[in-house]
Amino acid sequence: MAGALDGVELYLRTNDLLQGEMFEALRAVIAETSGPDCSVVIMTDGTQPSDSVYQGMKQLNAPWGFGAFEARPSGGFENSTGGPPVEDLFTVLEEARTNDLLQGEMFEALRAVIAETSGPDCSVVIMTDGTQPSDSVYQGMKQLNAPWGFGAFEARPSGGFENSTGGPPEEDLFTVVEEARKLRKTSWCLTAVLMSNSLRFLRDFGDVSLKQRFLIWPTRLLVVATIPILSLKDLFSSYWTYSMMNAMVLTPDTVKKKTRYSIYSHLPHTDSGVHFIRIASWASGEGLVSIKSHDFFPAKFSNFHGSQVNVTALPFAPHWQVTKKTTPSGATVEVFSGTDYLMLAAIAKALNFTIYVLPTENWNEVTQKVEDRESFIATVIYALLPNRFLQYDYTFAFEFASPTFCMRKPVLEPQWQSLYRPLTDAVWIVSFMVHFEKSRKTEKEKKRMKRTRFGDVLQDVVGILLGQNIALDQSTSTSSRILAASWLVFALIIGVAYRGNLTAFLTLPKYPARAETLEELIKVADKVTMEPYGEAFRSFYSKSDSVVFQKLASIWETVTSGREGLADASRRKQAHIEVRRFLELVIAEQFTKLDGSTQLYLGRENVFPGLSGWPIPHDAPFKENLDRSIMAVKEAGLYEKWSSDFMAQARKESQERQMQKAAQMTPEEGADTADQENSGDSKVTALTIVHMQGPLMLLLLGLIIALVIFAGEMAILCGRCVEMK
Repeated sequence: MAGALDGVELYLRTNDLLQGEMFEALRAVIAETSGPDCSVVIMTDGTQPSDSVYQGMKQLNAPWGFGAFEARPSGGFENSTGGPPVEDLFTVLEEARTNDLLQGEMFEALRAVIAETSGPDCSVVIMTDGTQPSDSVYQGMKQLNAPWGFGAFEARPSGGFENSTGGPPEEDLFTVVEEARKLRKTSWCLTAVLMSNSLRFLRDFGDVSLKQRFLIWPTRLLVVATIPILSLKDLFSSYWTYSMMNAMVLTPDTVKKKTRYSIYSHLPHTDSGVHFIRIASWASGEGLVSIKSHDFFPAKFSNFHGSQVNVTALPFAPHWQVTKKTTPSGATVEVFSGTDYLMLAAIAKALNFTIYVLPTENWNEVTQKVEDRESFIATVIYALLPNRFLQYDYTFAFEFASPTFCMRKPVLEPQWQSLYRPLTDAVWIVSFMVHFEKSRKTEKEKKRMKRTRFGDVLQDVVGILLGQNIALDQSTSTSSRILAASWLVFALIIGVAYRGNLTAFLTLPKYPARAETLEELIKVADKVTMEPYGEAFRSFYSKSDSVVFQKLASIWETVTSGREGLADASRRKQAHIEVRRFLELVIAEQFTKLDGSTQLYLGRENVFPGLSGWPIPHDAPFKENLDRSIMAVKEAGLYEKWSSDFMAQARKESQERQMQKAAQMTPEEGADTADQENSGDSKVTALTIVHMQGPLMLLLLGLIIALVIFAGEMAILCGRCVEMK
């Protein structure tokens, strides 16, 4: 037979027409009539065994591959007098007509797009739904521009070759996408070509690729299909994979009886709204022609063109604050402020979008809307924890917002040692040794004066040390004078130093050591508290190998708000954990006195040092643009400037509130308040019983000893009187 056929249509009537001599005859005819660039497609009425069709096709001469379609009866398998529904047969014929997407002009258009968009370090991967001829895929890949190689994957139907109403099983598609993702992760640049005429397959791919995290913005997705343009438009507008990611579609258009192959892309943000635009077209003899200066795989998020961007956030000072104001018309509106809001407003101006804050009830809902892609960003800083990366990604980590702990300053304890503390142990020992030696020398000198009582000598020496007058009956010898002079100089220096230090220790007492590190915290705190969002931290700490973190998790409790936790910490032996900026602001607003002092302090060491950023959806295509804007704000120093401004404003407002409150008090209330402040952590503190406990205890001890000695002397005197009688 002369010539070559592009396809052979076989209408089979008996039960299994791909067995025995019938199949041998068929194979001989195909071998005689097919050329080196021909494909073969087999169509059946659903009565032929699927395995026989598949096994038979592999033995036919089909250099460019083969395909198989069946019009399955809706009411079961019918005999030769019946047949499939007419509409099902129409679908099969249409599929057979458009099935091979790697043939003729469609393939030339695809090759032109790949050549235009692929760089010198790019790879190409082709994914099909199993209906594309395998040999066609292989032959086509070799002609595509893929400098760094190519790959091919197909999700083959498990129940036989089906028409466009069916598709591959979902688990098979999951496997294909996962394998393609591995190839993407090992490639510098990847263009993924998705070939299918099945809307169901394309929809399934949109869902599975999102779950499997196959696409990132640098990965380019090119869909090749002969589906009606309205169906493609609806597909691209309904799925994140096609609408938001870097995706285009290549499909034929018939204009004036001439077939062109157009490239479309979905642009979610333009001056006139959402559009499904034609970027370029290809026609035989004309090549690839761009339309309206659009780029291939156009940028979608460098300019939002004033579109609304949904974000989620809850009040978290000083990063995000909400106040309600009444407009002249009587309406109540929310006014946002805070460091994170100001940065978001600056980014919105740079990227040209408007901000819409979605209503949320709790912190879990804030991030859940990001996971569900209802919200583009959660615009309040979140710590970068490993378990959180399973739920969402982060922007550029722009803040060292490590959680730290806040506790009440230790209360001044009774200090009976205040008389001892002005001198060190060594000074006390040397002083006693010198005192003893001076008494001994003085005793020897006075033996010549017939005054040898050691008690009298000791009284004189101690008297000089305490500043009493010098005894006039001292010896006139040179050695005695030198001894007395040296003791006077020693007593003067020691006395002045002791009295000076004693004054300092009484007015500035030594407070007990306070917890500054996490190890010290878990030893002194009965419990630690944090807001509900801190459950992620508690879970992270409980799974840690560190004994310190495990102990911290065991004494962890949740409170409804940070202010409640700080109020409890100011009254009890417990700590509250929050971001340092938040604690500084709340303490300045609500826990600082008029003189600037406070009963709370922040630990020197952070609980968990780390970076923080804004949560965004996994593989968000706008991350690069968002990160660039965040870095510009951060590097300009604006974020730190806003933070310092909020802190200064909070301190000023706190002082003004306290001054107004003090002005409204009666004199009696003002005196009581002053006494309370003086009893706490104030800059000017009057001496109290606590400060003077040492001298008072010494006086009491002296009185007791004197009383005991006096009682003893009286008892001895009474005894002598009795004896004399």
